[in-house]
Parts: sequence; structure tokens; C-alpha cells
Amino acid sequence: MNDFTIQTNPVGEKYLYEVNRNAFSTTDSKAIFSKFYGDQLWGKDKLFVISGTDSGLLIRYILSGDVPAGNRYIFVELDALIPIVKKLLSDISLPDFIRLVKVSEWAGLSEELGFEDYVHNESMFFVRSIAAIDGYLSEYFELNAAIDDRYRDFVWHGALIGSKRSYIGKQLKNLYSNRTPAIKLHDVFKGKTAVILAGGPSLDQNLEWINKNRQNIVIIAVSRVIRRLKELSVHPHIVVSVDPKDDNFHVSKEMLMMDPSVLLINSYHLEENLLALWPGRSVYIGDIYPWETRNNPENIAKLSGPTVANIAVDLVRLMGFSQVLLAGVDLCYSKEGYTHAKGNPEFDKGPNIGHVSVKIPTYGGDMVDTQVDYFNALKMLEIQAKRSAEFGCVLKNLSLTAAKIDGIDYVSAEDVEFEIISGDIEDILLKTIGLESQEEINHHLNVIKKELFSARKHLVKIVELSSEALKCNDNLFIDNKVSPDFTVNKERIDKIEKLLDTRHKKVANVVKEFGAEDYLKIPPRSREWKEEDIKKVGEVYYNAYLFHSRVLLELVEQAERRVNFYTTGDFYSLNLIRLLEAWDVSKRPSAVTEWVLGFSTENKFVEPAYKDEVESHITRLRQAFSEKGEEKASEKHFTLDGVRGKLALMFKNQNPEGINHVLMGLEKIEKSEMSENLTSLANGYIFELHEQFENSLMSYMQIVDRSADLLHSGVKIEDPVLEDALQRISSIAMSHSDYDTAELAVS
Repeated sequence: MNDFTIQTNPVGEKYLYEVNRNAFSTTDSKAIFSKFYGDQLWGKDKLFVISGTDSGLLIRYILSGDVPAGNRYIFVELDALIPIVKKLLSDISLPDFIRLVKVSEWAGLSEELGFEDYVHNESMFFVRSIAAIDGYLSEYFELNAAIDDRYRDFVWHGALIGSKRSYIGKQLKNLYSNRTPAIKLHDVFKGKTAVILAGGPSLDQNLEWINKNRQNIVIIAVSRVIRRLKELSVHPHIVVSVDPKDDNFHVSKEMLMMDPSVLLINSYHLEENLLALWPGRSVYIGDIYPWETRNNPENIAKLSGPTVANIAVDLVRLMGFSQVLLAGVDLCYSKEGYTHAKGNPEFDKGPNIGHVSVKIPTYGGDMVDTQVDYFNALKMLEIQAKRSAEFGCVLKNLSLTAAKIDGIDYVSAEDVEFEIISGDIEDILLKTIGLESQEEINHHLNVIKKELFSARKHLVKIVELSSEALKCNDNLFIDNKVSPDFTVNKERIDKIEKLLDTRHKKVANVVKEFGAEDYLKIPPRSREWKEEDIKKVGEVYYNAYLFHSRVLLELVEQAERRVNFYTTGDFYSLNLIRLLEAWDVSKRPSAVTEWVLGFSTENKFVEPAYKDEVESHITRLRQAFSEKGEEKASEKHFTLDGVRGKLALMFKNQNPEGINHVLMGLEKIEKSEMSENLTSLANGYIFELHEQFENSLMSYMQIVDRSADLLHSGVKIEDPVLEDALQRISSIAMSHSDYDTAELAVS
């Protein structure tokens, strides 16, 4: 790393020119930070992990503001810069809520600073300093990538705990639809071949061959690729959808227009609107009820994984397939920088060519980018491949551009051999899961009502007991001294705890799982609590019980109202207003799908007095259904931020192949002066690495020519790409003893 020059701007602020160049040369850094970050660095009870310090000025900016309570700032700086930044900040002492550390140190602060608490509250953020964004020092892009991967890892693992509340909430909304357990599909296609279609960039490569062989290869598609499959007239036999998030409805709703003969395999906690609107049969993974009960039939256990493809791989093994082909299971970026196949909202954003991350090999021998969730999925697939092989199930990938995974070989579609399937695949699936009678549905509803009634009784009692325990806990101490009634209150708390652990144990366990992030803060019982700990710990513990049991009680009561709607009678005999009111409670039951898609207020069920009201409801619901998530105004396309620095890093590391990948991505985006300059810079780097100096100079001069008018006007230009080009021109000229050109380039 170069020596650093300390410069001072007109307001007396010192900064490192090699780090920030002219970013702060004429303007107060506070004004620049305020305009650039806005409110991003404030808010209450937030943890910010920040790459770079902007020569220490960003730390000064934080200290000059009114830092909200509970905020913490971890500044991760380049190792070589830390002693220099500390010297620039020698006039101040850093408070405990600000840390300045090396990249190797920041993750080690997890326990001390309580990363988990911030993650659970969705209050942990990764922010780049202006220097880390500009990347005048290419090392910042390596720093950004290292921090981002570790940060995503923290968030991903934390989300596994925090998601339990969402899972249980969705589970209670899906009680009616989760009727047929997926275990019925056990060994249904023993010895046969399946193909899993996922959303990676290579999806399109083999779809024609796959569709041509759909009579003998079971096509299993993740729900987010259905839009693309419909565009290419590819017809899967099975759709898999698991995500409980609301966004899943927007990216997967094209599945709702599929033929009813297609089977849906869904998680017990699938986004409720997708499941309620599904036009055909479905089988569920996991349990119907979140509490332990004999009315949870034997089933495939809850499956989990970083991607839907991971879950699909476990499913096909359980279904008895001996060969599983993977298409669109890339788990890496394409050379151009795409993360998803056509038809996905992520593809429509354009290539993410500025991303710097871990490089992994493909089956074709290229080194390409990936990201932490893909990397986690890749590692899990390695384990799944070995496990599947033990059961006689071999996994193969159909794409040379997919990430290479141990235990999974590449195979060309033309070289695939498979057994013939006798009979129609849709008929085999329907025969396996069996027809469903109205009597069976009614029995299912009656069992749900009984389970909810019992759960509600337990929850009401848990609310009462936790409220009483809180009062007893408050009376343990008076003015921080043991109260005269300490023993009485402590004994009552012990009895309440025993009741929760025995009489109400099954539902109480669900309350704890529902509020897992709060209960994680409670010291384990194996640790002996001191008397002074009891009140504080008890307050947190029973407040968690009280809060989460109340929320869970409300969800159970909502579920009871939803079931009552289904058991009222024949849906189609209800008057329309009753049905629309029920819509708001049960969120798009499949019985009213056709009303949303094409209902007319001229229908005979519409009473004249309610015509305007019905029209308003129908318009709103139809609009909500047709809205495309990928067309939301809030969605952003990938920008060119970081591309210049990524190119500089690859040039430094002598990686012409990586630079070529960036060029491929630049060809896919809308042309602009910036994209053209970056293209010229990339070409110049490649020519220079191949010692074609004349061609490299021509490429760099293209950038200079585009700025010729400004250069001749004498106006100061702050264009990092132009500066890089001029530096390369000067360097090449110096190496060829062309001193006049070298001096002209840097003047």
C-alpha cells in the first residue's frame, strides 16, 4: 500500500488524499456526510458496522451528533490505516459505543456487543464509508466483501431464530389448507428420474430437452420460476413453495394460474395467500399444529435450508428417485453478474457487476462470484449429495455454469439415461395422495376447532399465571432489599412455574418457541441465580411469557374465526357481502378466486343496495392480485457503484478473466457515459495486462476524449475513472521514457 499524504481543507479538516482524493478538499465533511447518509446513521438502538472511516472524519461526524441511546458503531478500517487514523484522532477519546478495529477483529465483538439482539430486532446494518464506496484504494473492495460476507452470515443465522414467530403465525393461518401430509409420496417414484428447476441464471439452458421428456422425468419446480416456465410453455408436475414472507406471494403468484392437475408441495408455514388460492391439490411438510398433539399425523419432518432447492433435494430422496437432475441450481453469479434466471424480479434489476465476493469454480472451469446464502446452500448440498447417495439417489447438474459441488457431477442433457415411467405422472400423483371427500374435509375442520378451543383455554390460563408471577416478582424486593414476603412470593412463583411446566406444558412450549429471541436472554437454569438476579431475570422472563402468550392467543382466536367461516356452510350460497367480509379475515380463500379474477357486479348474487360497495371491494382485490411485486416503485436496479474499484482490484491482482466478466455485464446494461468509460477502462486494463500498450493507451484515451471539453475549459474535474485513466497513461508513458506525455497526463 502506498505512502499517505495528509492534506487540510479550508475548514481545517485533515484527510488522506490517497484514501479520499478530492471528496473533502473544498467542503466541510459534515455537510457532505449529512447529505450523503441523511438519517441512515441515526435512529435508536441500532448497530452499525462501517467499512472505512474516511480518514477518521466519519468518526468525528458521529461524535458531533446527538447519538441515540443504545446505538453502537463498529468502524472496520484497513490494517495499514488504523495507526494513521488513530493519529488523526489523537485529540479525542473514543467512547465505548464506537470501536475502531481491524477486519479480523470485528466479528469477535459479537458476544460483547450482543449482535444477536440487534439482528433479532432487525437493527444491525452494514454501511460503507465514502472511501469504501469510491474505492480509490482497491483494498477497500476486499474489505467490503469480507465484512459483507460475515455480516450476512450473522443476519442469516439470527433470522433462523427470529423466524420462528413468523412460522407459527403462518402455521395457524394454514390449518384448513394443510390437510394431506407429504409422507404419502414416500417412494412413489422409486428408481425413477426427477429434475429440480430452480431460479439460477442457467435455468433456460435445458428447458426444451426437459419439456420434451416430461412423460418420463418428473419435473419439480420451485415456485419463483413459474413465470419463466409459463413464458416458455414448460409444464411442471410438482411445484415446491416454502417461504412464509409476504414477498413470496409477489414473486410466485403466477403459480396460481397453473392447471389444477399440478401438485403443490408446501411447507406448513407457506405464505397463506399462495396456499389458500392454490387451484389444485397440495401436500404439506411438517406439522399441522405448532403444539404437540396426536392430531399431528406422521409426516416428513420440518425441512430447512438456505434455498428452496435444498429442501427440494431432500424431498426427491424421500420420494424414492434414484437420479435427480439439477437445472438452475447455480448457487453463483453468471459471468455477466446475474444472480437469477429470466422471469425473476432479480434478473429485471440487471447484473450486479460491482459486487466483490468469494470466487468459486464452476463445472466449466470458470471462477465466478457467489454470496453468503448461496455459499451456505452449496455446503449444505454437499452434505445432501452424500446422504442421498447412501440411499441410492444420485445428484447431477445439467449446467456447466453452475457452482461445482463435491458429490454432484456435471452431465450433459443428451447423455442422461432414465427409466420409462408407466402411466401418466399426474395420475400417479393423484392416486398416491388419494381423492378427498367432503366428509374428510368436515372431519378435518372439526378437529381443528377442538384443537384451537383447547389451545385457547391454555393460553388464557398462561396469561393469568404470567401476570400473577410478575406481581409476585415485583414484591420480592422493596428498595433493593429482600421484602418480608419474599418467601411467600417466591414459593408462589415456583408453583406457577411448575404449572407452566406440567399442566400447560405443550402450549407453554409453543409460547417460548414463539418468543424465542426473548427467552434466549434468560440465563440457563443450570446456572444458580443469586437473589439480586431473581427480580430482574424474573421480570424479563414473565414479561416475555405475558407478551407472547397474548399475541399467540390473538392468533388462535383469529384462526377460530377463520375456521368458523369454512364451517358455516356452502360458500357459494353465502351472500356476497358476507363473503367479502370473510375475505378480510381469511385472506383470499381459494373458494373466491374466480370472483377476484373476473367477477361482475351484474351477478345475480349482488343485492342492488350493495352494488357500489361490492364494486369497490372487487376492484381493490383484483388490483391487489394483479400487482406485480417486481414492478414496485421501491425496487431498485443495480447501479455501477463499485465497478471502478472492482476493476482496479482485478487489474492489481492480474485477473483479465474477471475483468472480461465485468465487460460482459456492462454489455447488458443501459448505455451511459459512465458505462462507456468503465468499458474503456476495463479494455485498457486487459490490453495492459497482455502488454499491448498501444491498444491500452487508445482505450484510456477514449475516456480522456469524452472529457475533452471539460479538460480544456480548465474546470476542476472530479471523475475517478478519468483519474485512473490518466494515471495509467502516465505510468505507461514513464515506462516507455515518454516523459512529456507522462507529465501532461498528471498535470
